[in-house]
Amino acid sequence: MLKQLDHVHSPTLKAVLLCDIGANFNHFGTPHDALTFLGQALAVTVEHDLHFSRILVRENLGQTLLQLGRLEEGEHFLKEGLDEAVAGGYDRWEAYLRCTLGEHLAMTGDVQAGYEHLIRATQVAQHVKDSYLASTSASTLGRALRRLGQLEDACHHLEMGLRIAQDADLLGPCKLAHQELSELLAQQGNFEKALRHFQQFHELAMKVQLEESRRHAQLLILQQELDREREQSESHRQTNDELRRAHSVMQRQAEELTRLASEDTLTGLANRRQFMRDLAVKKADGTSFAVTLIDVDHFKSVNDCFGHPVGDQVLIKLGQLFSQHTRADDAVARIGGEEFAVLLAVPDAVRAREVAERIREAVAAHGWNEIAPELAVTVSVGIVLGEEAEEQDNLLRLADARLYEAKQSGRNKVV
Repeated sequence: MLKQLDHVHSPTLKAVLLCDIGANFNHFGTPHDALTFLGQALAVTVEHDLHFSRILVRENLGQTLLQLGRLEEGEHFLKEGLDEAVAGGYDRWEAYLRCTLGEHLAMTGDVQAGYEHLIRATQVAQHVKDSYLASTSASTLGRALRRLGQLEDACHHLEMGLRIAQDADLLGPCKLAHQELSELLAQQGNFEKALRHFQQFHELAMKVQLEESRRHAQLLILQQELDREREQSESHRQTNDELRRAHSVMQRQAEELTRLASEDTLTGLANRRQFMRDLAVKKADGTSFAVTLIDVDHFKSVNDCFGHPVGDQVLIKLGQLFSQHTRADDAVARIGGEEFAVLLAVPDAVRAREVAERIREAVAAHGWNEIAPELAVTVSVGIVLGEEAEEQDNLLRLADARLYEAKQSGRNKVV
């Protein structure tokens, strides 16, 4: 599309192509590049008064600005696009815009307004019979209802979103619904069912990661081709230099993709996938070890009272504290929203409990008011020795049960 833009004379087609290019750059994690093309697309729609194309561009532009943290501008474009979609009777785009805006408002604290947009988005999606939109709207509505504490209704909408996605064989929406259901069921104490949904989410996440890596590689190849075309007039030496640099960039990006596949982006710790690999290795080598599951007590209250940015800072600091109070041959990971795991290279239960207590005490004693006044954080810990179960999943279930026992017995405890 980039190659053909100069040959496109239809304003509508040019606007749509620019918008699609911007959306793809945004999807591949380069929102600044996306913003350039989307700005050009918006200029074309304004110059030629292209009503429908302007709605499409504003939806993508709003999403990109939100991703860049420019929330007020992002909301502005989404609301303008929504007004035009409603006025023009474009039901499908009304639903898309309400879904995007509703999710953003719910995530940034205006839960009621977000909930109202998502209710309307779900109704419109069902009316226009768009499976992707209906599934995403239902799942996003379920997440918002969970934030409002309406767990039964949230479960209903998430299961509905999952059914629609499965019937239409939609990989991304299936992954989203499984993830949300896993967290909601765990919140309700239904850990067995939550684990099944998490396993499904994990399998789908792997497929999505592989597909994203493949598409990202295709984008890199395209960028390399464009570089070669632009530099055909230069000398052979310059061309070779550029190719070497492009190859170096591709190597670095491939290394970055490998890192991202095993690292939690917020805390820099290992993610669940890497933790499960480390656990499998530890199981296979026959040495003594313990699995420690750590959950932040009342973390929802931290987000609700202090805001999600403070919640993120708490998770980052916890990761640092856990790393400080474990050894180099221990493995610390963030395996869920507010759940961490530590793989301890210890000989027995006494030593494992000593380390776990040290971690718990360090968290309770930390000066959390440096992050926010009156903020206090504690953790509950469940420990299981590697010899207590043969299968990895059984080990984690046992550790999770002990973590649950620690929470039920008053929190800020090690069981």
